[in-house]
Amino acid sequence: MNAYSGLPFKFKVIAENRQGSSKPSLATRILAAAVPTPPGAPINVDSQKSYILIRWTPPTNSGGILINFYSVYLKPDGESYTIVKNITNIAELSY
Repeated sequence: MNAYSGLPFKFKVIAENRQGSSKPSLATRILAAAVPTPPGAPINVDSQKSYILIRWTPPTNSGGILINFYSVYLKPDGESYTIVKNITNIAELSY
């Protein structure tokens, strides 16, 4: 995690040429990107003997940048979580 993650900063810009510098632009407050909030809990959409279809909702806050992918984990009873799929099409909220 970057040391600036989630911190607010103010920016302004000054234009310069051979004749000198402009007055500064208006300042803008910008938050540095942060870790996203968790997505919604998976729900069972459909299931058969050979598959289970789950769906979830996206995080309420992406941290200020686009979500790159979702990782889907599975944990059978008595076992550890195992990653079963990385979904790079972030519009696809099901597996």
